[in-house]
Formats: sequence, structure tokens, C-alpha cells
Amino acid sequence: MVEVQLTDRLRAVAQRKRWVIGLAVGSRALHAALVAADGSGLAARAEIFDYRASPLPRDIRQLLARVSRDPRASSAAALLLAAQLAEFQAAMLDEWAPSISPVWDRVSAVAVDDAGLWRRAGGFQLQIGTCDAARLADLSGMNVIDAFAARDLAQDGRGRPLSPIPHWLLLRDPQKTRVLVEWSKATRLTLLPPGRDAAGLARIKCHSLMPPKDSPDKDRAEAIGRWITTRFGQLPRGTELVLYSRTGPSLERAEQLTASVPDMPMHETARLGISPGSLKPAAAAVLGLLHLDQVPANIPAITLARTPRVLGRLTPGSLANWHRLVRELAAARPSVVALRSAV
Repeated sequence: MVEVQLTDRLRAVAQRKRWVIGLAVGSRALHAALVAADGSGLAARAEIFDYRASPLPRDIRQLLARVSRDPRASSAAALLLAAQLAEFQAAMLDEWAPSISPVWDRVSAVAVDDAGLWRRAGGFQLQIGTCDAARLADLSGMNVIDAFAARDLAQDGRGRPLSPIPHWLLLRDPQKTRVLVEWSKATRLTLLPPGRDAAGLARIKCHSLMPPKDSPDKDRAEAIGRWITTRFGQLPRGTELVLYSRTGPSLERAEQLTASVPDMPMHETARLGISPGSLKPAAAAVLGLLHLDQVPANIPAITLARTPRVLGRLTPGSLANWHRLVRELAAARPSVVALRSAV
């Protein structure tokens, strides 16, 4: 019944929206989100239509853990991991296709959140990619967008976090300021100012809080409350908290957080149409949309890059999918036009 409802919903809106699939590799599962957007660039409104998670095979989990934790892991191991992930990602897309068949032929690209392997050497912050974009494009036929951190790193940025603008596009309210609380091993707080266009972009802020190991949820909630008031300053009346956790809603956790910031009403992302686990692949999909629109997606004040940059690398898929994407891009009107191009 759920699949039928989804198919009917997709069929009703297929022609009116732009579609991108986001993939994010976790330590134990591959997460995928189907994201649709109305409009383009920073004026777009993004929405998650479907979410899937598939447990990673044991051999991939073991290899991922080894190359992530051991700085001495060979480059061959990283390349093998990328190839195995591409095979698994393509298989997941094939299994998912029938469920989203009304829009499958309209998906512009698959955007991959490549967490990669982070190293520091010779004074450079480096990321070794674990996305085999060429293999994934060949196996799935989809256009693939990956390597989002590379351009930020090239501008002497840290390459992360790159999620604030996608989260703003997914969760912003036209009138209310929101603070997104991502509750994980490390807690990330993102200030999402109100707005319907890029006017609020400059006011986005992001801070990470690493709680002591095995700290109780109550202590973490109190620390989050202190950070919100000290790091974000005086927030407008009516500012809302939005709580997101990959493990799902927790009434006790929500009550503790509400108690730490009693003046702010709180929502869990599930009430806003974002199911547990879906935010990360959805953010990847939005980064893919911004790449297609050639809109810079890093915030220098957050990543410490010298300048904003268009993020990502596009690898063409099948000839039919590539030609369709080229036609879409050729027909699109840029949101920003240089004066000499407009006259």
C-alpha cells in the first residue's frame, strides 16, 4: 500500500519538479534519498519524497573500517573500497527503480556524499575519495556528481561542513529562525535564518560540539542550550529548535533539550517530512542540484575557504541520460546574470 501511494504521489508531480538522488555511505549502511526541487539555485524549495537504507555487506564494512582508521592503509585498499561501493550503489539503485518509476527517467543525477578518507600532510588538508564515479555511472547509466569537498580544499578551506546551505534549503521557514540540532557522536548546531531567497544566506552559522565520551543525554542537552545562547547570541522571539537524530525520535531526549532552552519551541525532523537517516543523503542531493545550477555551496565563514566555489564533479552517465541533462541545462535560465551578458 505504501509503495502504491508513493507511486501515485510521484506520478502526480513528476513533470513539475526537478529530481536528484542523493547517496551517503554510513559505517554500516548505504542511505539514499529522492529529492525534488521547485525553482533553481538558492531560491529553490527542496523536498524529500522517498528514503531507503541498505545494510552494507560485511566485506565492505570491514574494508571501510580498516581504511578509515588506519592512516597506513594502502591506496590499493581505498581503490578497492571505491569499486566495491560503486557496485553496491548501482545494485541498490536498480532495486529502487521500480518503486520510483514515475520519475526514474527524469532523475538528473545521482549525487554522492563521499565522506572519504581525511589526511593531513605537507601542510595540506587532503581527502582521498571513496566514490568510483566512472564505475557507478557506467553501471547505473546515471549522471554522477561527487567530490564536493575538493574545490573548498583547493581554496584552503577545511572541506567541511558543506551541509549548512542544503539544510537551509530543506528546512528553512519563510518567517521563523530555526536552529537545527544534529544529535550524533558529535553534535552540530546550524542556525537557519528565515527567507525565501538568498537574502538570509549570509546569516547562516554552524558550530560543532564534541561531548565527553559516554556523557549522559541530560548533560549534552544542557551543553547544547548553553552553546545556542553563547554562540548564536540574541535570537529573535519565536526561534524554533529542530532536532534530528539518525537513530530516530526520542521523547526523553526531546524533553531534555526543551528544558535546556525553554523559550524555544521544538520540532523533530520527522514532523517536517525528514525521516531518521535521510538528512545526509538529502543534503548530498541538494549539493548536486546546486552544482547543476552552478551556484557556490560552501560558506567561507564556516569552512575557512578563501572564496565561495561551485562544488562537485560531474561524470556523464548513459548517452540518453547525458543528452537529457544537457537539454535541461541549456533550457535553464541562470539565477544570476552578469551585466554584460544581460545587455
